[in-house]
Order: sequence, then C-alpha cells, then structure tokens
Amino acid sequence: MKLLSTIKRNKIKSALLFTVFFNILFIHFYLPRIFIEPNNFVIQLLNGKPIKKSPTAYGLNYQKIMITTEDKLTLKGYKIYSNTEANKGTIILLHGIRSYKEHFLELSKTLADNGYNTVLIDLRGHGESGGKYCTFGFYEKQDISILIDEIIKDNQLSSNIGVWGQSLGGAIALQTMAIDKRIQFGIVESTFSDLNQVSKEYLTRITGIKNQWIADYLMWRISAIANFKSNEVQPRESAKKITQPILLVHGTVDERINNYHAIINFENIKSDKKQLLQIKGANHINVWIVGGEKYLNRVLKFIGNANNEN
Repeated sequence: MKLLSTIKRNKIKSALLFTVFFNILFIHFYLPRIFIEPNNFVIQLLNGKPIKKSPTAYGLNYQKIMITTEDKLTLKGYKIYSNTEANKGTIILLHGIRSYKEHFLELSKTLADNGYNTVLIDLRGHGESGGKYCTFGFYEKQDISILIDEIIKDNQLSSNIGVWGQSLGGAIALQTMAIDKRIQFGIVESTFSDLNQVSKEYLTRITGIKNQWIADYLMWRISAIANFKSNEVQPRESAKKITQPILLVHGTVDERINNYHAIINFENIKSDKKQLLQIKGANHINVWIVGGEKYLNRVLKFIGNANNEN
C-alpha cells in the first residue's frame, strides 16, 4: 500500500510539473503570437477562411493601390470613388485585428452613394499586405501617413481627407491624427486607451490569468518579438495632440474593450470639436447593427459638419 501511495504521489508531481512546464512554454512562445500575428496559421484555422468579395461585386468604381512602408513592406488596398458628381471628401477605412480591407466594402458603397471616396488598406500583417506582426499603431501610424502621401497624388481624392477606424483601426486612427494634420476629421469606434492595460484585460478574459508579473512578461515578449515599444502605444496620450473634429463611438456592453477606454480617450482629446456616442446595448462587433440607420445618419451629419468647418 505504501509503495502504491508513493507511486501515486510521484505521478501527481509529474503531472503538476508537466502542467507548469507546458504553461511556461505557452506563455513564452505561443500566447504573444495570438496578440501580434494576425495571419498566424493556427488562428486562421480556428477562424476559418474568410469569404472576400471584390469592389466589383458592389458595382464600385475602384483602382488597386500599393504602398511601400519605411521598413520596405508592401501594403495593398483599394481606392474607391464616389458615385455622385459632387465629391465631398475621402475617408480612409481602417479595419480591426485579424480582419481585412474587404470588411468595409458595404460601407464603402454607402459612402460612395453619399458622395464620399474611400480608401481601404490591409494593415501590415493582415490580408494581402506584407509583414508578419501587428504593432497596434507603433509602426502603422507612419504607414497611414505614407498612404496619405499616395492619396494626395490623385486629384479626385486629395481634399477633405478623414479616417474611420474600428478597434485596432481606431487606435491607429487616433495615433495618426496626432502626428498628421492632413487628416481633417476622424471617426473612432470601439478602441482602447492604453495597449499594456487592454492587453492585461485580454489576458484575463482569454486565459483567466490575473497576474501582474505574467502580464508584464507577456508585454515584454510581444515587444521583443515584433520589435516595438508597447509602452509607447497609448492612444490616450495621442488624444492630447488631436485638434481635428472627431467622433468617438463605443458600445455600452463591449466585453472585449470596456467603454471606459472611450471615456478616457474622449476626456484627453484636445479638440473642442469632439463628440462621444455610446451605443446602448452594443458590444464590440455589432455597433453598426445595433446603431442602425440612426447611427449612419449621425456619422454622415458629423462628417458634413466637419467638412463645413474645414
């Protein structure tokens, strides 16, 4: 009996040691890549292959666009032209993490019908664009400035340039508006105020782990792998340099990024032409659905007013 008891204890110890070892490997090698590798094959396998339509399917007048980033990545996108004679402006649409430019085609059709050009781009590490890692705006804000350089070469697109970003795209929009005043207005949906803070919240939600040391280690690994400074990705600080008209939008029951992030960003925005719209009952991914036509009309009114002010 004593021998059996000893064997049982040894098996338990071995199982515990294996569990600890496995968790260490998971946190060190794989978990960081969930955050920064949008095109990771495991993530793609779990999400399934997305169904992507082209602008042609929506009857849109478009041209393909390619830009080269400062670190020599090629980013691909579409320039989509207004369906009306009056050109009211051009809006850069920035998608969320693990999404892609085609996500915005239906919105582009709506905006084209209302007199706006749109530019859709696959962010670095996403879709058809080059790069392996997402840096949450650290490098992407410079990518968008380069995109604007390309946009203004097209006379049909060069006036009243705005940006509309969702989640990750919203964080990039805030950081870009702070450094590039050629962006004359912005719509920012469902984004965070501080990368390190929201990553800790994601870690707790995904794994159940609520440990400051593990969270700090994870952020160190993310920064080391993707070669960027995560502590400098703070949209709330970028907000202090934003002077353009801006509309912040957030769902009241967003389980991925709590709406307190929107409140912090809003309070920090320097512009006196700022609006905060909290959509009751909306979560992280259904702001458009819950907001419906009323929300779209609110956005169109905001854009129109912003253009008039400019």
